[in-house]
Amino acid sequence: MQKITNNQYVVFKHQDEWQEGRIVDYTTFENKIIYNIYSLKYCKSFSVQEHILISSPENIKRVLKDSNAVRITKNETFLEILNYDEAQSKIGLRYSCLNFTLQKILELFIAHLIDNKLYLTKEEIFLSIEGLKDIIKEIQGEINYKLIDEEGVIGCLKLCYLTVNYLLTNENILEVKNFVQMFCVYLLDFLLVNINLFYDKNMYI
Repeated sequence: MQKITNNQYVVFKHQDEWQEGRIVDYTTFENKIIYNIYSLKYCKSFSVQEHILISSPENIKRVLKDSNAVRITKNETFLEILNYDEAQSKIGLRYSCLNFTLQKILELFIAHLIDNKLYLTKEEIFLSIEGLKDIIKEIQGEINYKLIDEEGVIGCLKLCYLTVNYLLTNENILEVKNFVQMFCVYLLDFLLVNINLFYDKNMYI
């Protein structure tokens, strides 16, 4: 197995099921390395000692039987944030964060992928993010959401969930479905890692 580091994306086997995740940290016990891996499918961490592969198109295709399935799950943290946002919007308030705008978060996300998604080149990541933004702009009217830079992390969350839900029900754009959902999965994971930095419930105006 290649050397892997914290925050790197991997494919791993847990209880006879292969899935994709991110290395949180690792410990050594009796001369064996035990990795704490956050599952992108189940939104929780597992302790894994073996059967860990670098996340790559080849490994994903080889071991993930449901690699083409949409793997986005709303975890409790995001549900709580979105429910609070909905309650605030009902009384006329909206989230506004100038320090971590949607564009700023996407820039940090790109840097995160460059560091931890080793099979993608910097050029591929930049092109993919721009392509994702173009696709989202094209379907804005269909998902009833407009990109607002100041919404920051709230905008990112809505973006991911609304876009993937739209893709699930529209057969005409299946060719981009896997591409878009892949980056949404990684973006949600990045948001979760940095949620305390990006989100402040006192930023409603």
